[in-house]
Amino acid sequence: MTCRTHWSWRRRLLFHATVLALLIPLVACTTDLNNPDGFGYGLSGRVTNAVTQQPIAGATVTARQRAVTGSDGRYTLGNLQKGSRLVRVTHPDYRDAEREIDVTGVVTPGDFSLTPK
Repeated sequence: MTCRTHWSWRRRLLFHATVLALLIPLVACTTDLNNPDGFGYGLSGRVTNAVTQQPIAGATVTARQRAVTGSDGRYTLGNLQKGSRLVRVTHPDYRDAEREIDVTGVVTPGDFSLTPK
């Protein structure tokens, strides 16, 4: 005869909740441990016309890398280093815009509104 222990559903739920409660902070803390050089962060946003609020396609967004906005005015820059970045947006039909953005996460928002020339 073998001795088996059957856990009630409450005990199993408590066990799994405890395991998750211990693992979630551990995973959250390993973000920078997996990224020791500080790269792997990103910047994403939308470039719009300051007057009409319509998206601007073909604008160039630069922050040590370059991206060109799509038809929806959206851009994404990846593999940036964490920290403050000077971001510049240019388009031939609009005045240039630039500002410092603190890149702090995997995806940091950075929307811009350009004024027509």
